Amino acid sequence: MRGLEDYYKAYKWSMLFDDECFDIPKRTKRALDKWACWAEPGGDFITAVLRNDLMKAISRADLENQEAIMDIVIYIYNRLPKDCWGSEEAVESWEGLEIPEQDLQNK
Repeated sequence: MRGLEDYYKAYKWSMLFDDECFDIPKRTKRALDKWACWAEPGGDFITAVLRNDLMKAISRADLENQEAIMDIVIYIYNRLPKDCWGSEEAVESWEGLEIPEQDLQNK
């Protein structure tokens, strides 16, 4: 399995995963990125946010994520693939992100 760094390099041109402007707990960003790359579940809070279930997301968030919820939502909206979040159906059907073929050949 390729690591997150491989995905970051492959998609550097696209702004995917760029967190420069966001104040998100590192463990939360990592869980979101793992979801986008491999469809690896990140727990109840992450799943609720990805499904766009505000009530469940807030009730499952710890204090650090409650304070960062706006940045988390903006990060998902602007930096994760559009097909991996937004509804229960989108989350259930997401299978992960592929590294573009030219990047696989350059490894």
